[in-house]
Amino acid sequence: MSLRGNQNAVDDALSWQDLASLARERDYQLIAPDLGPADPALRGMFVRSPLRSGLGVHMSDAIDLHDLTTRIVSSPGIVVAVFLEGRAAISLGTRHYEVGARPAGKGRVTPMVIAYSMAEPDVFERRGIRGQHVRKVGIRIPLGWLGEAGLDGTAGRLAARLEADHGTLLALPASQELVRLASLMLSEAGGGTACHGLMQEARAFEMVAKVFQMATVGENMAPAAPSCRAETRIRAAQEYMAAHLEEPMTLADVASHACVSISTLQRLFRERLGMPVWDYLRRFRLEEARRFLERGEGTVTEAALRAGYTSPANFATAFKREYGMSPRRCRP
Repeated sequence: MSLRGNQNAVDDALSWQDLASLARERDYQLIAPDLGPADPALRGMFVRSPLRSGLGVHMSDAIDLHDLTTRIVSSPGIVVAVFLEGRAAISLGTRHYEVGARPAGKGRVTPMVIAYSMAEPDVFERRGIRGQHVRKVGIRIPLGWLGEAGLDGTAGRLAARLEADHGTLLALPASQELVRLASLMLSEAGGGTACHGLMQEARAFEMVAKVFQMATVGENMAPAAPSCRAETRIRAAQEYMAAHLEEPMTLADVASHACVSISTLQRLFRERLGMPVWDYLRRFRLEEARRFLERGEGTVTEAALRAGYTSPANFATAFKREYGMSPRRCRP
């Protein structure tokens, strides 16, 4: 495959080595599955491009060929992204989310906007889903950039909150204007015009403005943006689970610590994180077990017990389902 600048041809297969080159990050890591440098990882288009304004554009119109998990220590910044199709699981430090377009029935999807904050350096992971066609446009915004952009009112307060509150993630249905902009940027990603770079930069500016403009329309923002109270409840539940990973716990325990009913806790996790409480806990435990093994701190049996599995065989099955490889391969 031949790379053209910072992107690939639309119908190309991208190897892990290609992805690492396009990502332009020295510590960009492949966690799972165990691929060789030339093994295909994605099929389609993947673009990573810095803009003169300090913004960065990340566009994808590609199919995941594996349950691909990548990791990077992300520098501080805010990311806004429009998902036209497809979903992926991401982690911001110890917080886990499922993001992407939402199913709308009869094979249709609702395009979604997400905005998340990395107010400090932290581990960012993406876990793709094999066979998923992901079409999205993401804009990375350096900290401080929004403060100089002249946002005021509700948009200004949202910007200040994202710049200050590390790990915050908001999601809401994309407006028709944002869908049009993202579709246009994807269709023109190959360049070919004299003013291509300038046009993409102008559209990136417009996309950021449209996302924060939606914050000024209360009825648009309210259904998807977590309230401070909801965030507090979710965070309390996450902190309780993190502190008691190796202990038996019930939904009632977690809900009680978060000061909500069991049904409210389940609803908050499904609405805000895209998964039930026990799915979140299972993934979190597996993630901690994987890091335990990667650091060489113990055996697979010990990792299984830390993840809440009394049977190493059941742990190995769950681990391989999640990461595409056996837990033994994680040990240094």
